Amino acid sequence: MKLKCPKPNCGCEMNVDAKLLTTPNIKVFCIKCKTSFAPNTDVAKADNRNNNLNVQQNDNNSTQLNPVNVTSTSTQIQDTYKLQTNASLIVHSPHAPLSNYEIGAGKSIIGRKDINKPCQIMIPTNDLHMSRNHFIITANWLGGQDWEFLLADCNALNYTFINKEKLQPNQVVVLKNDDLIQAGDTHIYFKITKSTDHLKTELLNLSAKQYLKTELLK
Repeated sequence: MKLKCPKPNCGCEMNVDAKLLTTPNIKVFCIKCKTSFAPNTDVAKADNRNNNLNVQQNDNNSTQLNPVNVTSTSTQIQDTYKLQTNASLIVHSPHAPLSNYEIGAGKSIIGRKDINKPCQIMIPTNDLHMSRNHFIITANWLGGQDWEFLLADCNALNYTFINKEKLQPNQVVVLKNDDLIQAGDTHIYFKITKSTDHLKTELLNLSAKQYLKTELLK
């Protein structure tokens, strides 16, 4: 079936397998505008019933339904339950235990743990300068093992810093391995690891490292 990118000024038409679009939490990646979006599953189901079948009439006026094999050419489908980013956040702060949090596909809001205002990654800390919804990381699958990670502030009272530079409102930056994020008085390292052993090595190295001085807060 054909699917059209919903982003304004793009409108790229893509051939996708309609059956895949009915899978929960599926996202489509547009190679033209480099963004991912969740298709309308209701539309996908309807198109799957109406357009993914080749109806042929035989000589006896009976109807034969033959499934059409549609391949994805200009798109790639991601299932957020199955894809792993191999990226983690490692908290290195006197306010919280040394710990790591895996970053999942799609959007993850990170902040201080509070059951009254939960988010995807909640950090147990006594750092009250960290907001309960402090910053957001968006992991976009680019195909194969390639990912793009975008960082933005969630209008936190004490801002978000990346490598000691304050993020401006609505600013989005691309994260790189070893980038240092500051949320409140807490330092958080962004790490891309190749294996579990690699992650353990990173944690061991940080455990022996002195805490860095945080930037001045509001």
